[in-house]
Amino acid sequence: MIPVDPATKTYDATMVKKFDELIAPKGLSWTLLDILPKSLNAGENAGFLTQEGAKRLDVSGHLKAGIPVCPPEGDAGTGMVATNAVKQRTGNVSAGTSSFSMIVLEKPLSKPYEMIDMVTTPDGSLVAMVHCNNCTSDINASTRLWRVTPTVEV
Repeated sequence: MIPVDPATKTYDATMVKKFDELIAPKGLSWTLLDILPKSLNAGENAGFLTQEGAKRLDVSGHLKAGIPVCPPEGDAGTGMVATNAVKQRTGNVSAGTSSFSMIVLEKPLSKPYEMIDMVTTPDGSLVAMVHCNNCTSDINASTRLWRVTPTVEV
């Protein structure tokens, strides 16, 4: 996804323009902003569940249309809030099956870095995130390897 500009709380206009310029020679009938969802902050009204959406989520028919929905939030945003790491110059580290570090930035990075993903806090501030797929899964495997099964003599 295109990073969010913390000043405008919408997609980074420079990056959107670069993308549109790259695809322009293809003569497509759409631009990037035509196909991206609207950028919303945590807590903003993202609309209501439609009848069609309710049927897709629950074929039994118990789920009813009209339920308010909000911008999607993942584990990262939840972790930021839970650790009070949403202000600039704060951060958090999570260690589980995978691990990641998230630092809330005062300003954009000076250049792109292959190993740093740019995400945002629930209120739209820029966050530099480094994610590693393995963490405790390696520790767990090592623990199982060295586990000693006690023997019982009868």
